[in-house]
Amino acid sequence: MIASLVITLNKRELSPVYAKRLSNPPYIIVDETTIQNQFNLNIRNQHDEPIIVKFQLPETTSSNAIQLIKPLDQIEIQAGQKRLYSLFVRFPKTQLQDGRLALKISKIIDHSGQQTTEAQEIILIGPK
Repeated sequence: MIASLVITLNKRELSPVYAKRLSNPPYIIVDETTIQNQFNLNIRNQHDEPIIVKFQLPETTSSNAIQLIKPLDQIEIQAGQKRLYSLFVRFPKTQLQDGRLALKISKIIDHSGQQTTEAQEIILIGPK
């Protein structure tokens, strides 16, 4: 029983990120061919030391036409703190599939000089 408790504690995510798509308006039509959506990311540092967090599109993103617009390239979050961070995703309407588009965004965390990368899927437009 103690072994399972240790395994469970080790699997706890130390830097969870919760992405929330803004709903008023749900997206902005930039021009005839381009849509932009804004996301608020709630980032919590559950490490005992500061972390640096970056977000980027994975190298496997199928189109260079999708842009990730960030006010800051990286965010430093102190131990035990949380931060709200906004980013924008701009993409051509041609990327929509049946009125929906999902995308994976890479979360890169630097903790004590070690980097970990995780991909998180977000719904850019359409139902969840």
